[in-house]
Amino acid sequence: MLRFTRKTDYAVQALLHMAAGEASGPVSAREIAACHDIPVQLTAKLLQAMARAGLCESRLGSRGGYRLAQPAAAISLKAIIEAVEGAGDDTEGAAAVCGYSAPLAAVREELARQFAALSLVELAGHRAAPVRAARPIYLDNQATTPLDPRVREAMAPFFDARFGNAASRQHSYGWEAAAAVKGARASVAALVGAEPGGLIWTSGATESNNLAIKGVAEAYAGRGKHLITCATEHPAVLDPMKALARRGWELSVLCVDNDGRLDLAELAAALRDDTVLVSLMAANNEIGLLHPLADVGAMVRARGALLHVDAAQAAGKIPLDMEALQIDLMSLSAHKLYGPKGVGALAVRRGTPRVRLEPQLHGGGHEKGLRSGTLNVPGIVGFGEAAKIAVEEMASETARLGRLRDRLLAGLRERVPGVVLNGAPSPRLAGNLNLSIVGVEADGLLMRIRDVALSSASACSSATDAPSHVLSAMGLPPARVRSALRLSLGRFNTADEVERVVDAIAEAVADLRAADPRRDPETTTSTRSSTA
Repeated sequence: MLRFTRKTDYAVQALLHMAAGEASGPVSAREIAACHDIPVQLTAKLLQAMARAGLCESRLGSRGGYRLAQPAAAISLKAIIEAVEGAGDDTEGAAAVCGYSAPLAAVREELARQFAALSLVELAGHRAAPVRAARPIYLDNQATTPLDPRVREAMAPFFDARFGNAASRQHSYGWEAAAAVKGARASVAALVGAEPGGLIWTSGATESNNLAIKGVAEAYAGRGKHLITCATEHPAVLDPMKALARRGWELSVLCVDNDGRLDLAELAAALRDDTVLVSLMAANNEIGLLHPLADVGAMVRARGALLHVDAAQAAGKIPLDMEALQIDLMSLSAHKLYGPKGVGALAVRRGTPRVRLEPQLHGGGHEKGLRSGTLNVPGIVGFGEAAKIAVEEMASETARLGRLRDRLLAGLRERVPGVVLNGAPSPRLAGNLNLSIVGVEADGLLMRIRDVALSSASACSSATDAPSHVLSAMGLPPARVRSALRLSLGRFNTADEVERVVDAIAEAVADLRAADPRRDPETTTSTRSSTA
């Protein structure tokens, strides 16, 4: 007889999970198991059984997993039970012995009819709780980006057959690793208009920033000990600067206006004969604002100082040319442009006068003695592939992301009263939105939005639970800072996702304001008016 067991319930949950996340593509057995608290091995066996029965199908490759093989309305409970329990009938023998075979047969037939009539769609409608989406919509691409499948494919051989150390010069394993590193070096250098020979591999932008700032400060200490940066820089720049200030260097921190813009006149006034380094980011990691690098580069070069640019957020998203912009050092990170985590680079200008650096890591003399340590060959190969893709797709992707961002902002303004944009509208990264919703604190809102992954602060500093130093430096009121959200779109976001994000945020804000009318800007305004 057909039996609805715990195993069948697990199978139904797995199929409903696939149906709910159908737009997002195939899902893995591990993801389904984690989402529904089912043992992984049992989940895999159930999926294989249902695949053999034609209820779902598996997909191989970097975006592989399981998906429905037919419409949800065509999948019956009877078919699911037969797939995972078997179609055999174990009641016939007992029925014949006891003499009740005819009534039991009628019951069996009625159950079979009922199970055949129940489709996956109807099962979803009768669940006590809504089916959870496969994964939240990812809108935190300035924290990190997903690994592009093309990048993963390029990296794969270097985890396995081509595992050699690029520093091993006596055999073919080392030679092919070194050749791969050389190719990646050329690709990453081309991304930012740098010389391949001036590229130093690091573990990421934080290390690159430390090497640039401390390396220059120590190498040029005999000429001067004055450094300049900006209040809205990333902590990976501000903290090394402050560390040097504690060791005797003098630090000037430039202010910004309410839109986050740098005052070039203040920079000109801050530059001195003993200024050895100015460090400014290309694009802000919270508000996406672009600094006027061409003007800054000309000004700094004219005064004989060096210019370091943290381009972690900008590389691959806007055109960059170190030579044209008169940039001396540039920090880069692979995971911000759909490459792997744990690999970055510092691009150093070649030519006369040579930029001098004091190494911060010693032991092995790798990277011309400037950064010791065995090279992360798979990561470097991935960085190179990510850089090539970024160059090829930058123009079209920038236009596409700009359209999605504008639609997202327009949709939120239509549906949510009190939306305020933080930072100048332009020049800005195409995928960035930083906004506040009047009367609604970001942390409370994020607790209600389960189907969208976004942040209330930059990922590198949100662990401290401190208010955004960027928005605070812009002079925004504390309440507006506390209500700030960063929504950052990326390569794999779609127009449909934008509409769903607007719905999710609008519904969550409406719920919060219904629970506490003081959160509604219109209520607040009318209350103040009546009081006045």
